[in-house]
Amino acid sequence: MIVQLFEALIRDIRATLIFSEVYLRLKRCELSNESVISLFRQTVRKNGHKIAIKFNEQNWTFTRLDQFSNKIANYFLSMGLKSGDEVALMMDNKPEFIGIWLGLAKAGIITAFINFN
Repeated sequence: MIVQLFEALIRDIRATLIFSEVYLRLKRCELSNESVISLFRQTVRKNGHKIAIKFNEQNWTFTRLDQFSNKIANYFLSMGLKSGDEVALMMDNKPEFIGIWLGLAKAGIITAFINFN
């Protein structure tokens, strides 16, 4: 029982450190007015060739995800939507979900996620 308690304590300390790091990163982003898109672009520049999403047999690199999201942004803008407009997104979990959300965000379009379940 003491061993389990110690293991739980170690796990909880690690989780607290990780959550604290994430919280501080989010605060820094908030103070420097960074957006999800600016952070994503930084990640693409640094890790474009690395895998961003593994889904079933598919591997999407950050560059592929960036290119896909650019197409989505251009498509919605060409359809007449503009920054500040709202779009509902309802689809199952797959890489395109993230790409569509990023593309809409790049266009400044607000995405409302709808759970299809």
